[in-house]
Amino acid sequence: MWNRRASAATYTPYSSSTAIAQPGQPTGSSVLCLSCHDGTIALGEAINRANAIVMSGGASAIPPGRARTGTDLRFHHPISFQYTASLAAQNDELAMPGTFDSRLKLDGNGELQCTTCHTAHDNTYGAFLVKPNIGSQMCTECHQKNGWFQTSHSLSAATWGGQAQDPWPDTDYTNVADNACQNCHTPHAVSGGPRLLRYEKEENNCSACHNGRVAS
Repeated sequence: MWNRRASAATYTPYSSSTAIAQPGQPTGSSVLCLSCHDGTIALGEAINRANAIVMSGGASAIPPGRARTGTDLRFHHPISFQYTASLAAQNDELAMPGTFDSRLKLDGNGELQCTTCHTAHDNTYGAFLVKPNIGSQMCTECHQKNGWFQTSHSLSAATWGGQAQDPWPDTDYTNVADNACQNCHTPHAVSGGPRLLRYEKEENNCSACHNGRVAS
């Protein structure tokens, strides 16, 4: 029933000197997601139509923004790699597969895909997430950082006062604890590349809040 062709693009996968998994080209359901979200195929292009469906506003490809991945996936959470017990065993801060919330599903090949975190048919939690992410509870299902739950970044109720630049422009949360991991990281369209930092210069991820507007 799938009525779109797959993108013919060659992707640059995510990589990092601290990553154990080494993703290659997208596979499985992620290929279907990218047929729209990489921006290389018109949104209204369907296999069974001679002419593309005209979208509201006249948009052809998905417009620039966080929803458009492009073909350079280095700035997005890695996908299409096998999340196995042997992979998790190499990093004591990764949860073992099968131990995290059942709503975060690996595919039939045990690979983490776009559909591990997103569902195309239910926007109950915003961003088509499979569960709420307040307090970064989705992130910490897999990334069980040592000592995280005892730190001020996971507990602080400090808010931004509204002056100058918003430190959390892409979230719906208004304090440090609710943004949690997203104080410094963001899973899509990041500036910092490896380790998905909000800002390319590491110290800028601190000064976005530690400038007296959120924290001293």
